[in-house]
Amino acid sequence: MRGFLKKRGQQGLAKWRRRYFKRDGDKLYYFIDQEDLKPRGAIDLLVMTSVELIADDGMAGPSPQPDKVGDGDDGPIRFRITTPGREFELEAETAPMARIWVKSLQEWKLRYSTMSRGVPAESGAEDGPAVPSAAPATSLQTEYELYERSLSARSQTDSQVRFVKSL
Repeated sequence: MRGFLKKRGQQGLAKWRRRYFKRDGDKLYYFIDQEDLKPRGAIDLLVMTSVELIADDGMAGPSPQPDKVGDGDDGPIRFRITTPGREFELEAETAPMARIWVKSLQEWKLRYSTMSRGVPAESGAEDGPAVPSAAPATSLQTEYELYERSLSARSQTDSQVRFVKSL
């Protein structure tokens, strides 16, 4: 999973800054932009205790159901990643993108937790749902790309309509 998010700083007035995020293994790195080679920081996903959508007032909201990301624009665009040392408050450009990020990180955590307990990635056990063997970021990356393409197509259509109206 990768893309631009706004990250709230932790010192002083806690300004929001746009950063490029990229998950690599068990770390979520953030950079000033896509071309930046040196990460400005990283979130250690191994020690992540929670990831949840938050309302504009900073209160935690309901987490999305893993199979119900949805494509509506309603809902929070902010989410929080909690680690023992810090809470990271992040903001996506749209509610669907916030839900995709949260879902992806929750699935990663579930997959890691399952694997670290020695439970196979896919299990036919009757006592719980099977964890998919495909990496969550792969399917969500595809979902993200489709979402980005739909936004691009909408933008082109809007431009064409404005052009025709101007004639």
